[in-house]
Amino acid sequence: MSQKLLEKCDRVTKRWSDLFSWVAVVAIAAMLGITVVDIISSKLFAKPLLGSGDMIGLLGLIVAAFALAQTEIYKQHVRIDFIIVILRKRIQAIIGIVSSFIALIFIGVLIWKSVDYGINMQASKIGSPTLRIAFFPFGYVIALSCMPLFLILLLKFLESIKKARKNESD
Repeated sequence: MSQKLLEKCDRVTKRWSDLFSWVAVVAIAAMLGITVVDIISSKLFAKPLLGSGDMIGLLGLIVAAFALAQTEIYKQHVRIDFIIVILRKRIQAIIGIVSSFIALIFIGVLIWKSVDYGINMQASKIGSPTLRIAFFPFGYVIALSCMPLFLILLLKFLESIKKARKNESD
């Protein structure tokens, strides 16, 4: 794959993940708003907001799913680098290849099973307990939100292969 194509894919993926991170921000703001309204209505009017638990839970799913790619871009996932940094560059690259490949497989399976979950929930017509919000769109949302993460991991995998080849000649 050419360097130009990889750079273009990287730019597109970063823009996509930026957009998704804003979806997560809006979902957090909605969670905050619902919580405030629920507390005020409970304390002042003795009437809690109906279905606030359903909405907070589903919005939490959106926050977690749509923040995945941005978290990977800014390397904010938990990492254990203190052992890897003392190894030779070639071994670091090989570890990068293996870990990127495992992550790719994991996220690929997550996308596949999320679509499968959406299909099954759509057929069963199961929804949230209070508001009866259908669950099936959230399976598709998880799959969609994992796609930029999959592309980021694919680019990292290709970059690790490139580093391993470079260090092979050193």
